[in-house]
Amino acid sequence: MEEFDVKTILKPAIRPTVAAAMIAALLAAGCATSSGGSGLRIFNQHYFSYEPTDFRVMASSGPPIELFGSPPGGATDEEVVAAIQMPARHSSSTPRLVEVPGQGARLVFAFASGGAVNGKALCAGAVHGGSFQDRLEVSAAYCRGERMFSQAQMSVSGPVGPPDPEFTSAMRRLIDTLGPRVDPSRRRNRCKNVRNCR
Repeated sequence: MEEFDVKTILKPAIRPTVAAAMIAALLAAGCATSSGGSGLRIFNQHYFSYEPTDFRVMASSGPPIELFGSPPGGATDEEVVAAIQMPARHSSSTPRLVEVPGQGARLVFAFASGGAVNGKALCAGAVHGGSFQDRLEVSAAYCRGERMFSQAQMSVSGPVGPPDPEFTSAMRRLIDTLGPRVDPSRRRNRCKNVRNCR
C-alpha cells in the first residue's frame, strides 16, 4: 500500500479540528504512517477477510506467538514473549510460544528480517529473522495455518528490546494494529457511499 505524508495532503486553509479528523481517518484506513515520540512507525497495514470476533477468540485464551529473529539485546524467545502484553480490549491473558510452528491461529513476528516481509510469507514460515542492535524492526501477521488475515510492519529508532517497557508498549501498539475493532478494508468499501460512512 502506498504511504502518504499526511502533512502534504492537507491544505493550509483546513481548520485544525477538521485536519485532525482527516489524519485520524487516514491512519485508521492504513493509508498513512503513525509515529510516536520515540520514533515509532507502524506502516504497510493490510487486511484480508479479517474478522474482529475471530481475533478476540484467539487472543482471549493467551494468544500463541511464533517468532523469527530477535530484538536488540538478543533476548531469548521466552524473554520476548514474557515482555509482550496484549491490548486490554483484547485480552488480559498471557501470550505463549506456539507449540507447533506454522499451525493454528497465532501471531507471527519476524525481527530484523532485512525489510518489510509479506504477511503471507510470515504465515508460511518462509522468512529468516535476524537481530539489529541499533533499532527495532518487526514484520508481523495474524495467521491461521498458512492463511494471513492481517499484517503490519513496525520500526522504532534506538536499541529497544526486553525488558525495556518501551518494547512492551511498542509491541502492544503493533498487536492493536493487527487486531482492529473493525475490518478497515470493509469500512473503506462502505465509505465509497458517503451515506454508509457513519
